[in-house]
Amino acid sequence: MTGQRFSMFLAMVSCLAVLAGCGSSSSSSSSTPATTTAAASSTSTPSIPSGTPSSAQIQAAVEQCKTIIAAESKLPQGAKEKLEGACSKAAKGDTAAVKQAAREVCEEVINSSPLPAAAKTQALPNCKK
Repeated sequence: MTGQRFSMFLAMVSCLAVLAGCGSSSSSSSSTPATTTAAASSTSTPSIPSGTPSSAQIQAAVEQCKTIIAAESKLPQGAKEKLEGACSKAAKGDTAAVKQAAREVCEEVINSSPLPAAAKTQALPNCKK
């Protein structure tokens, strides 16, 4: 059970890294949002180890999760706080809280983006998946 929880946690860290890369820019440019940040962030995500993780490994993963989020300059502060809280909740196995935080941040990023209203409407349902 603990190994499965740790695997879920590491998968969540990967998702958070990708989500953090989706931050909007304050620029009013109509160009397509860059995805290089997400790719760069996801390369630093740890691989899933085999066996049961120790509390030190879990704590290290929580710290890495928070470091990845803090490094995302385009992500609004409120979103960073929610995601950092999700890091800690994931370590405790609270997957419902992690999903809730991820959904809220996803919606916040999309709603604050410079995307046209039609694109936002199309993107928002994906936050609930």
